[in-house]
Amino acid sequence: MELSEEELDISKLVDSCLRMIQAKAQGGNLTVRNEVPEDTPALRGDTLRIKQVLLNLLSNAIKFTPTGGAICIEYDLREDGGITISVSDTGIGISISEKDLDKVLDPFIQVDDILSRTHEGSGLGLALVRNFMEQHQGHVQVESELHVGTKVSLSFPEDRTIQAE
Repeated sequence: MELSEEELDISKLVDSCLRMIQAKAQGGNLTVRNEVPEDTPALRGDTLRIKQVLLNLLSNAIKFTPTGGAICIEYDLREDGGITISVSDTGIGISISEKDLDKVLDPFIQVDDILSRTHEGSGLGLALVRNFMEQHQGHVQVESELHVGTKVSLSFPEDRTIQAE
């Protein structure tokens, strides 16, 4: 698949994604915090693919966060000039050893846990996230602690950052 690259406003893209998941989050009595400043540098990328990545991560956060929990989306302009966008939650976490955590990014992988078995899914969401990030020369990092939550970070390389002039 070829990317349709353009300059995109990260803040507006995040706002759009959060509007799309707002009803589901409210239905689960979840607090959603947007910590992406309006004045973030632009990003060169495929708007549709990056939006799909964010929606997959936000949907997973909603699905695996119990009533009353919290979800946060954050932004970081790294020292190397690259951009990192993270989605974290206070959900059930992933019951897998830290050294095997990257396996959740493989296609059709679902962690076999009594907590996760109650949630339907194909096991393709995070694999698509990784694939779309690799197409953008970026990478995905997953951090999780059982019964504490999960944080998924999307790191875009410096050459995709468009600084305001």
